[in-house]
Amino acid sequence: MGDDWVKKYLGSWSQDSRQREAELRRAQLVESGSAQFFAELRTRVGKDLATFQAQVNDPHLTYVQEAEAFSLTRNAFPMVKLTVTLSGPTIRYTRSSRIDRSQMDFREDETGQISLVSDLDGNIQGRANGGLLADFSEASEFLLTPVFNFLKMHRF
Repeated sequence: MGDDWVKKYLGSWSQDSRQREAELRRAQLVESGSAQFFAELRTRVGKDLATFQAQVNDPHLTYVQEAEAFSLTRNAFPMVKLTVTLSGPTIRYTRSSRIDRSQMDFREDETGQISLVSDLDGNIQGRANGGLLADFSEASEFLLTPVFNFLKMHRF
């Protein structure tokens, strides 16, 4: 009976080791899959933007895609810019706006990040503002809705 505590202690030690191994495995999966996740997100944002453009047909909106970045810019008043970059297991974004000529430069409205996480099966998802973005559509909505709301509010 006196050695029961040692067995329990060693059991928790083993459990802690398995937990550390699982955390390391998830981190490796995110690292190896983050570029693919970003590429699929970039594609989804492009599709959602095309749907928006099909309805709105704004000639001043431009969408530029690069390997580890993409941006959406409206180069007429009201001006808005969304810049999104992949940095390791993190997607960083900046939304900027400029309502009219009285503002000399873009005003940085919001910066933030989407942290990429993985389960042990390699399914990568994003986390932003404490919430889970379950798929690429939700991540696209998270990024684009403030841009669309700005344009709607300022009646371009």
